[in-house]
Amino acid sequence: MVVLQAERAWGRRSRAEPVPGGLWSGCTGGDRRGEVPDRPRPARVVSLPFDLLRHEMLMTMRPVPDEVITGIVDDIWLPLLTRP
Repeated sequence: MVVLQAERAWGRRSRAEPVPGGLWSGCTGGDRRGEVPDRPRPARVVSLPFDLLRHEMLMTMRPVPDEVITGIVDDIWLPLLTRP
């Protein structure tokens, strides 16, 4: 709870708050193409691939290989978006 209060004090959104439609649309066009269901997503789900990419960069201190990015999207994020 302290973290959420600090985020609000600094003017940042809590990750648990819903994401505006524009941010979701900006992340993927899969909902328009029918690849993923068009429904609201929590901010944590939308930011997950970026968070995992940042983690990979910080832990290895090297450029992230294409196969790691593909794995983040194909093996983690897309299955999460398409779950019922």
